[in-house]
Amino acid sequence: MYISHVCTDELVAAKSIDKSTVQGDVELFQKLKTEISVSCKMNHPHIVKTMKVLETKEKIIQIMEYCDGGDLITYVRNKLYLDEQNALYFFRKIVEGLKYMHNNNIAHRDLKPENIFLCKKVLSQKEKTLVKIGKLPVCTEYELKIGDFGACCFTGKNKFHYDIVGTLSYAAPEVLGCNDNNGYDSEKADVWSLGIILYAMLFGFLPYDNEEKDINEAYQEILKSKLTYPKSKINKISIHARNLLTKMLNVNPYNRLSLDEVVKHEWLADTTKSNLEVSYLNKNVNFPMTSMIAYPGYINNNIVNYNLFRDIDLVKVIITIMLKTVKMCIYIILLMVLVVIVVLFAIILLVLITVLVFITLLVIIIQLVVITKLIIIS
Repeated sequence: MYISHVCTDELVAAKSIDKSTVQGDVELFQKLKTEISVSCKMNHPHIVKTMKVLETKEKIIQIMEYCDGGDLITYVRNKLYLDEQNALYFFRKIVEGLKYMHNNNIAHRDLKPENIFLCKKVLSQKEKTLVKIGKLPVCTEYELKIGDFGACCFTGKNKFHYDIVGTLSYAAPEVLGCNDNNGYDSEKADVWSLGIILYAMLFGFLPYDNEEKDINEAYQEILKSKLTYPKSKINKISIHARNLLTKMLNVNPYNRLSLDEVVKHEWLADTTKSNLEVSYLNKNVNFPMTSMIAYPGYINNNIVNYNLFRDIDLVKVIITIMLKTVKMCIYIILLMVLVVIVVLFAIILLVLITVLVFITLLVIIIQLVVITKLIIIS
């Protein structure tokens, strides 16, 4: 749902969460707590920003920045696939956003083009010219932002996770095959998903299409199938790009590239250093000042108390509704006054016409009387 910001008239996205859906479910409440906590903490140009979190008796409403360019999956489908220059442009931004998350001990765990959003930006005349002559990729007109933190988790050194999350076609094999005894490194799992996204951008389809399969079938499909590239497009993709894909989509997470190694890979190394925003990659996040969520839970893992959301936001909403109601009443009163004026004007006009008709009839009658007398006299 998209709404307009009261103060700036800027479009924002609003996500409404019904409290009844998590009532009594501790695990689901914990996931919701983590999602909102992470969303509020994220402050990076390539991650969807949460502006405010509001609470009513029945709902929690998350106000986020509005991405007017749709999602990455729609963009790629409309183009069928992306050339290497455009894919690199988007891929670098995804890496920057994900690197920021990992540096703050947060893994996404559901990276896919549907959760990556685009925002249109205004290009300078110089940038437009460079796009036309092919010096800048066509997709330069978009900024990219990672969103949807419903499956995210907190990470740490030698910390493993044991729950199956994400989307079958993008989830790493160790995620699909995990159990109570075999966990996985969530950051390495994110790298696998990153590889699937890059493959989809370059070739226009997925290396493992597992959506119609159950979890075990999807897991076995990845283990048994060798990563292949379409012969019709393989010669259009550089050796560096193919090498990166192969190393990111290694089924053995211990042999798979880490995100730091992805950043240093030859395909990115020539331009990544100057483009990655080091200040963001090394920055420790703090709560945005506009966030209404109190968060002692991130340090001591306590359940977030949503009653700590500030009531002033609800007051603002009520005041806004009242102001709009008053404005509407003023418009109605002005309209009624206008109608009354028109009616009065019509009545006056009718009276004038009536008087004119009466006078005309009176003149005619007088003339007839005079004529009649003259006839009688003569």
